[in-house]
Amino acid sequence: MIRLLLIATVLANAVAFLWWSNLLPAQWLAGFGEPDRSTTQLAADKLALVPLDRLKPKQTVMTCVEMGPLEQLVGERLLVMADEMGDQVKVSSKDVDAQTGWVAFVPWNGDSRAMDRRFAELKRAGFLDAQAVLQGNLRGSISLGVYASVESAKQAAQQAANKSGLEVRVTELSKQAPRATYQLRYALTEDGAPNPVQSRITAIKIELGISSSPCPG
Repeated sequence: MIRLLLIATVLANAVAFLWWSNLLPAQWLAGFGEPDRSTTQLAADKLALVPLDRLKPKQTVMTCVEMGPLEQLVGERLLVMADEMGDQVKVSSKDVDAQTGWVAFVPWNGDSRAMDRRFAELKRAGFLDAQAVLQGNLRGSISLGVYASVESAKQAAQQAANKSGLEVRVTELSKQAPRATYQLRYALTEDGAPNPVQSRITAIKIELGISSSPCPG
């Protein structure tokens, strides 16, 4: 038994020596050591690195425009047109209280460019609250504001006329039809690509003769 153990030990040492010296035949080493992974690679030369930011999920960026206040009939037409775009646009509305009192305004003269110049003159004269009237019997004119009494409206009109040199009139606001503001929310396209929803909203504004502004907040 001792002789067998001695022979086994000698053989083991001999094999170990040949292993460490890389003297064993290659076929004896098949299946041992690190595998040759190059034989299992598929088109390794065509692999490309992908930036980590491209692996992140894309985030939808939303925008919002506000239209109005619009009278009820115009608002209903806007809702019908927006509904044709389906889920691409989310529309919300908010009723606007009717204003009462007296308004000082620069009357419409039939020339939109001339009115733009008058609007700029009023701004330079310090009337920063001046607004273009988009609807009603004063459509196209420039409102300086609504006043509780005719006296305060006339005083504001006189001051505006003296500073700007423009004709400024005063009239009492008639009873207004129900009005509301409308907010349209939709997703922006990536990389500045053409946005069909935005193009459709622009067409709606042109068709209805209304303007829009970014939603507050």
